[in-house]
Amino acid sequence: MLMTLVDVPCVAPAPIRAVIDRFEATHAPIVRPVRGAEHGHPVLIARTLFGVLRRADPESGAKPVVRAHVSAPGEVSIEDEGAFADIDTPEAYLRVFGRPLL
Repeated sequence: MLMTLVDVPCVAPAPIRAVIDRFEATHAPIVRPVRGAEHGHPVLIARTLFGVLRRADPESGAKPVVRAHVSAPGEVSIEDEGAFADIDTPEAYLRVFGRPLL
């Protein structure tokens, strides 16, 4: 499953392709973009973890599952800002899009 969040709307095709390519090369259960200590989107979750996701606490969502199964082979170095642009506030929207939220 390839997943991104609605508050990370600027994910471009290149990071998506890089995540898929890394999964195909490594079959890591979790594949995600990284830039230094940051991790971004999209996140690929292998089918082998679907049962774990189904049993996950709905309050916590997928985050604990991702953190528990991340590995070095599943980390893809990405420089594309869109994979890391988390827009949670009007100020972040202004920073990313250069105009205020309407």
